[in-house]
Amino acid sequence: MEVLVIGAGAMGGWFARLFKSWGWKVWVTDIDCRKSATLAKELDVEVGDEILPQADFVLVAVPISSTPTVVREVGGRMKKGALLMEVSSVKEQVISVMKELKSCQIELVALHPLFGPGATGVKGERFAFIPVKTGKLFKEVRRKLEKEGATLIKVDAEKHDLIMARVQALTHLLLLLYLQTCEKGELQTHLSASLLELAKAMLAGNPSIYYEIQNLNRFAPRIRREFLQTWQQLEAIIEAGEKEEFEKMFKKLKKRFEEGEIEQAYKRLYAS
Repeated sequence: MEVLVIGAGAMGGWFARLFKSWGWKVWVTDIDCRKSATLAKELDVEVGDEILPQADFVLVAVPISSTPTVVREVGGRMKKGALLMEVSSVKEQVISVMKELKSCQIELVALHPLFGPGATGVKGERFAFIPVKTGKLFKEVRRKLEKEGATLIKVDAEKHDLIMARVQALTHLLLLLYLQTCEKGELQTHLSASLLELAKAMLAGNPSIYYEIQNLNRFAPRIRREFLQTWQQLEAIIEAGEKEEFEKMFKKLKKRFEEGEIEQAYKRLYAS
């Protein structure tokens, strides 16, 4: 299998390393030639995009805003039967482009690794995927991922982006707000210290990606408005001194979880 990874950033490098571990011949390319040359040297793989017309599999791992354009440009140059896959965090726009490419007689899949490039392998990790047109090559990729312990979850583009508006966009926003307002010091509770660790881990990521997740997911503004509305409702309860309403909300939230979940989470908090 000859694979071309387009994008020599952290996630592109992660996948290039994975594919090489599978014994595949890997090529990497990037708009920044220095990045692709450095990554190719680090991983001992090929550099350049001249393999594109002959590649069996092309993975696009570029910024979210660039992904639809790159997918459109690449799809028309691939050989019949090859697999084109991308790994962006926002799917509706790129899926529209992939549907336009169906006549190109290539396999088309949108994949979203639900983890960052800090993952040391795929065991225990999850991938969301949207199959536009699949065949034997994607089946092989999926087989290898699942053999190593990964879980693949099939969704559609709209559902994916709606869920990610909460799971990614809202989570990032909350952590940013916490960092903007919290105090770093010795007086930390277990809860605040754990939240601070999560927020610091987020800062290890690329701010451009975080911004594009907020800006390009069409559901993110709606989720932000829902958050603000909920915040205002809670603020009103506290300002009015409505203790019973506060406790009622607390009890209602506890009912959303299975029996034992909350107790186990509490134990893990103090075990760390």
